[in-house]
Amino acid sequence: MKKFFIRGGILLVINLLIASYFLFQAYSKDDHIFFHYTQTESVLGSTPSDTEYDLLLMGSSHGRIFSRSGNHLKVERILGLKMANISRSGAGVVPEQTYLEYFYLKGNKTRTIVYFIDPFALSTVKWNERLYFLTDEPFKFEFLPLLFKNGIETDVIYNYVKSKFLKSWQKDHGMITEDATYCLKHIVQESVEKRTAAIYPDGFKPAVFNNYLDELEKTIKFAQRHTCRLIFIIPPTLLGWTPGQPQLLGRLKFFKEKFGVPFYDYSMVIRKPQLFYNHDHMNVRGVAFFTSSYLKPIVRQLP
Repeated sequence: MKKFFIRGGILLVINLLIASYFLFQAYSKDDHIFFHYTQTESVLGSTPSDTEYDLLLMGSSHGRIFSRSGNHLKVERILGLKMANISRSGAGVVPEQTYLEYFYLKGNKTRTIVYFIDPFALSTVKWNERLYFLTDEPFKFEFLPLLFKNGIETDVIYNYVKSKFLKSWQKDHGMITEDATYCLKHIVQESVEKRTAAIYPDGFKPAVFNNYLDELEKTIKFAQRHTCRLIFIIPPTLLGWTPGQPQLLGRLKFFKEKFGVPFYDYSMVIRKPQLFYNHDHMNVRGVAFFTSSYLKPIVRQLP
């Protein structure tokens, strides 16, 4: 029995050494990676250290579009503010909270956070703890504890490490972004229904939705601990009224009363398909219009 435990201990140490070696290899290769927001969808690869910003954007791809296709520099120019963006395609409240903690861990600061919050991002674990959102992120040792702390599933973390040794990662290192220049010609109801079904893979379950609304409250408290103003915006799409929107609006009203956090429902303010490149993402023209007409009046009135 004693020999069994000794052998088991030796094997454990060997496996830990092997794992440490591969983690070190991944880190040493990726530590130098840094892109501007216009060059990548990666959050870790575009987050600097010890930098102060006027504005930080959070949310799903509906926040990320403010950096795609050269939008980042245009939005900064329109607002007259220095802006960071930790929005991530498909990201629910748990991945975004993890990115926010990393942003501050790196010594960064922001005066204001605009959080583009979508009802679908609160609808399922698949946009949260089970979202495979790290395959095009560089490997960062300091990010790993945050993943475990926020309950990201083990397989997602394993996939994160494993992906750093794939040829696809070695080729582009996350330097991929989506084209936001296309103009949609008209609204197609069948496409609207398909897209809505795609972003609600588990349908709408009130208990799940309420759980992630509670998680959203953690983000509010985190922002306030860092003396940062937080604003919620439900972003414009062509999808119309989506499942969970009444519940989200109700909780945002509660947050405003309890924490003084303002919110704006802009989900229906832009209905021209020419300002979108698909049914739920504004194109370059749409982002410029929204920034000038809706975002600028909000952030510029802040002290």
